[in-house]
Amino acid sequence: MAFNNNYCCVPECKSWAKKDTERQLTFHRFPEANARKVYIENEMGKHLMDHRKAWILKLKICKQVSKSMKVCSLHFNKDDYFHKGLMKQRGRILKKTAVPSQRLPVELGENCRLNKMVVCWAPGCNHYNLRETYGLSY
Repeated sequence: MAFNNNYCCVPECKSWAKKDTERQLTFHRFPEANARKVYIENEMGKHLMDHRKAWILKLKICKQVSKSMKVCSLHFNKDDYFHKGLMKQRGRILKKTAVPSQRLPVELGENCRLNKMVVCWAPGCNHYNLRETYGLSY
């Protein structure tokens, strides 16, 4: 059996494949940048945004996302996965539009780059402001 050193990159999450002896967790890579748009809902309504950026905002990732960074299945709900009857391979398959929504981090660190982001919801604009437009407060 191959050594699996996957761990969850979400702040405050301690999930690590090595400690998951019953193999209940799955680990998922971040979506490719600018590959697809997803709707994010907050008290101001639904907003269409880049899928990767939606993950970064929801998970409060305060550093550059690398190819090795993964998010564990504890941060997704059951509806984010295809049903077992549709799967032919082992493990769970995450839907292409899934966005983490469970066990999300509570606050940003002081030096987090997300604290300094600016927003524009105009089509094609890639600027975001967590505090005002996204409806998050700390």
